[in-house]
Amino acid sequence: MQKIKSIALGFFALAIAIPSFSQNSTYSPYTRYGYGQLAESGFGASRAMGGTSLGTRDKKQINPNNPASYSVIDSTTFLFDFGLKGEIGNFKQGAMKSTNYNGNIDYIAMQFPIAKGIGASVGILPYSFVGYQFGDSIKPKGQTSNFAENSYYGSGGFSQAYLGIAGRLFNHVSLGVNLNYLFGTISHTSQTYFTGSTTASIITNEIRVRAFKPEFGAQFFTNISKDRSICIGLKYIPKVNLNSTAKKLVYKGDSVTLAKKFELAETYGAGLSMQLNKQWHVALDGTYQKWADAQYYSYKDTLNNRTRISAGAEFTPNALGRRYYERMRYRFGGYYSNNYLNVKNSNLSEFGVSAGLGLPLKKIPTQSSFLNISVEYSRMKPEYSSFLYENYLKFTVSLTLDEFWFFKRKLE
Repeated sequence: MQKIKSIALGFFALAIAIPSFSQNSTYSPYTRYGYGQLAESGFGASRAMGGTSLGTRDKKQINPNNPASYSVIDSTTFLFDFGLKGEIGNFKQGAMKSTNYNGNIDYIAMQFPIAKGIGASVGILPYSFVGYQFGDSIKPKGQTSNFAENSYYGSGGFSQAYLGIAGRLFNHVSLGVNLNYLFGTISHTSQTYFTGSTTASIITNEIRVRAFKPEFGAQFFTNISKDRSICIGLKYIPKVNLNSTAKKLVYKGDSVTLAKKFELAETYGAGLSMQLNKQWHVALDGTYQKWADAQYYSYKDTLNNRTRISAGAEFTPNALGRRYYERMRYRFGGYYSNNYLNVKNSNLSEFGVSAGLGLPLKKIPTQSSFLNISVEYSRMKPEYSSFLYENYLKFTVSLTLDEFWFFKRKLE
């Protein structure tokens, strides 16, 4: 009965959260390009540790970034994870500056055992965000007084609901797979208004996606001494055809469906994590995405291949300690990445540093629920100094609930 109640509650929470994922969670002019700003799929602790997760194997955390991690869950545990996020964005281009604030639901997921050595997870999380609004003025050739006032604005994004399963083999190997259902709509609108005229030209390009995206993961883990262990994680995502519908809508004109092809990049990832003396957990991740080979509006080489390197650490003074601060988890990390967006044939680089805390909510060491808090500073740096610089301060608050199920109390 407890099993049925937990799963039903989890699916109800997922259904309630789905409409929120269609809301804007960014304000960046660079999201005019490609599929917008890509979201990282790490949860709670991962956000504070630079986004590391591929080699992470923790009984008290859901880790959808490597589905092979699901098999670590024991037969009496049910995990539920819910995250909220907010960010402050600062934008600078020459003498112009602006600041923007936004926030939204970040993710929601649950994880549970299927059988001994087999675990499953289901959830919903963002894939990309689009959100911007800006304009400029142009004086057409041959005109002395009239100007063209241009406005550009975009909204939307893609979300993904996933169902994953993993199984442990030979006590040192785990294999897993996620089946993601990608959905959402991205809209880009350009408006031109000529001074002295009562009409405007308004064109909207819309991309709607409904597609399945598989992800495959593997983890190899072993103890290297009495109080030290190591885990190597691998991940692969094949190139995905988005089965999308692209439309061009012209103000006071016809809507035209475009025969264009859109794809997501083939992705490779590898990670390493080590557990030291029951206090330290250190991790290193690397990911490579072949965006230049993915078609965007039926063209290749319109996006850049992307490499992301991240590292992080977590320190727990004493997980069984009597004092509260001893049971807290202290986290920090950082990352560097080149962006997949190709902005006027130039490159963007991004780096960030992060820190956070895992605050235990229960005193029972074997049943630890956590409130995870993280803060991250990141900077988007363009190749040319005349382009827009973006600085972000991001906050994430997540609640990880760890409950017993399949547990029968004995009466004495």
